[in-house]
Amino acid sequence: MSELASDLRISTPELRRRLGQAGLLRHVMPDDSIPAGVVDNVATAVQRQGGMSSKVPSAGMDLDSLMAATGVKAMKRGLGSRPRPRPQQALGPQPARHRDPKIPADSQAPLQELATRLVRAKGANAELAAKNRELEQEVDTLRLTLAKTQARALEAQEMARTLQVSAGQDGASEKLSELLETRGLIGEDERNAAIRALIEVRRWDAIVADLKPLNSAAARSALELYVVMACGRGQCETPKGMGCVQVTPRRCEVCGGEGPKRHLRRLGDAMLLHGLRRVALVGGPAGYRRMVRENLDERITMLTGSRAAAVDLEGVQCLILWGDTPAAEVSMPTLHVQGRGLVQLVDAVRAGFAAGLV
Repeated sequence: MSELASDLRISTPELRRRLGQAGLLRHVMPDDSIPAGVVDNVATAVQRQGGMSSKVPSAGMDLDSLMAATGVKAMKRGLGSRPRPRPQQALGPQPARHRDPKIPADSQAPLQELATRLVRAKGANAELAAKNRELEQEVDTLRLTLAKTQARALEAQEMARTLQVSAGQDGASEKLSELLETRGLIGEDERNAAIRALIEVRRWDAIVADLKPLNSAAARSALELYVVMACGRGQCETPKGMGCVQVTPRRCEVCGGEGPKRHLRRLGDAMLLHGLRRVALVGGPAGYRRMVRENLDERITMLTGSRAAAVDLEGVQCLILWGDTPAAEVSMPTLHVQGRGLVQLVDAVRAGFAAGLV
């Protein structure tokens, strides 16, 4: 009311009095505000009660109900009057004291922030949904893999039972390779995979206990030449071409818990002490022969081979035959030693030197 009174150039009590005379006090709110939709009508009615000049132009609205209440006849609009623009509808509920229904710029910032948050939330939900679908696909894949693994395990168990029955029959003479081929396994790779499968399900020992006939010499040679028990600690390395079974350092066949270089140093010292500068090592695992040849004292020339006939023995001062290697018909000093690993080889050679065999 104070704003409207200022526009009409009258006091607020005078405005209230004139509104009471015109029967328009019902439009005045408890907080002395007037709804924006009837401000023009109220201003026109108040102007008609007095002769003051007003800065508020006529709105050109239909005032039949207002004229009927005030007893004033409707008048035609002057040609020079400027119509007051209609207030636009606000986006939300506005306080009655505001005459401009538009949302101020500072009030739109929170709405824009909320809209931005809503867009981000929708994007995050979409990402979560996509991630959920990916996880579900991974779970399905893992379930399928598990089902296949279980199926292979059942097949391996069934094959193990069949092999056990075959091994226990009197007079059974089928080879294991033939049994594997009967199962449908073709080639060395598939047969090896079947054996690994039996080992994984802990069924191989039951078969090995009753396998027969078995070529003991071939099996022993394979174990000697291609299986090494090593600790794998520090500089301890697995000889090339040999499968490693990890054991404690005290049982290590490569270093005995001390490192292979220490044993090779002892071997070189023993050869140098006996005046040996050109030595031949024949037999034993190829991986061990390579280790001795590449890591022995550089003052010693070490010739190695699987057979004596494959080694150039010219000028050799000592021939070391390792394991089950056949004796060679040579005129040079020959030392025949046994032993499974590098540690036992070095100990056997040093013992032979100390016994005066060379």
